[in-house]
Amino acid sequence: MHKDIDFKAITESFRALDINNTGILSIAQIKDALKDQAIAQQEIDEMFKGLDFNNDGHINYSVFLAATVDKHKALTMSNLQFAFHHFDVSNSGFITEEGLVEVFHREGKKFTRP
Repeated sequence: MHKDIDFKAITESFRALDINNTGILSIAQIKDALKDQAIAQQEIDEMFKGLDFNNDGHINYSVFLAATVDKHKALTMSNLQFAFHHFDVSNSGFITEEGLVEVFHREGKKFTRP
């Protein structure tokens, strides 16, 4: 049995890297954080490129979370409930368009309605 993911520790790690408190990380911030590790710069660049889906030179918390979480540990009922409640901002038992707009806004993303 896998223990639950420590979202608090992951969030604290992200915040420690996000020195400007922008909600996004740049390659420079990640390189600075990993400078004392035995990781080649090319490997860091490749890792970042794989996470920078829109090629803007930044990754946000959601991408950071997805990259740092063990997928086997993530797919537990409590973690799925946690994720659902993240998007169910009104605690109605439903994920609404308004809730998605609010979550996207909190994460610094634009949500355009169709």
